[in-house]
Amino acid sequence: MRRLALFVVLALVSACKNAAAVPDPLAGQRKICQQLAADKQLRAGVSVDDCARQLQAADSRADSSRQAEELANRLQQLVAASHQQGSSQGEQDAQLNVVVAKLQGLGKAAVPMALSMMTTTIDPDLRAPLARVLSTVCAADCAAGNFDCIVPALLEGTSDDKPSDVRRDSAAALARCTGEKVKGEPSAWRKWWSDREARQPADH
Repeated sequence: MRRLALFVVLALVSACKNAAAVPDPLAGQRKICQQLAADKQLRAGVSVDDCARQLQAADSRADSSRQAEELANRLQQLVAASHQQGSSQGEQDAQLNVVVAKLQGLGKAAVPMALSMMTTTIDPDLRAPLARVLSTVCAADCAAGNFDCIVPALLEGTSDDKPSDVRRDSAAALARCTGEKVKGEPSAWRKWWSDREARQPADH
């Protein structure tokens, strides 16, 4: 029993030593903030710890943006490769699905790059997976009435190169999301969106 107790004590001591040895994840940011405080450049009411956490969050956002750019470029490369002879379609699809999942995993950080690429490329094979990313990441925006991401993603399904059932489903999804009633072909939603964007203020 005494040996067991001694083992437990030694394990606890070891754990404490290891915990003490864990580096401060905010060390770099904290050093910057301490210097700002010393130079009286830290905003009033902001502690060194608060400053360090804010800098870490900014670094994290920048890192996610870089990851989104790299993944979007990888997606573009995979689609371009699929247009040429080479890897099997199954292999290409598997790789593409992995990249799409990684972009979705980045959440809102993936939106600017994916949205920009989707709305500027003429390649429907590239727009489709980007729309998948955006429709997943921005799904909750319908309830908030924030349509800048989700509507362009859903509009991709209304394009003339899509099967008729996909076009109808996309139009129905747009109606549910926006609460609008747009008559005519699914493509009429594109005019609705274009007209709506034209009415928005310049700084929208």
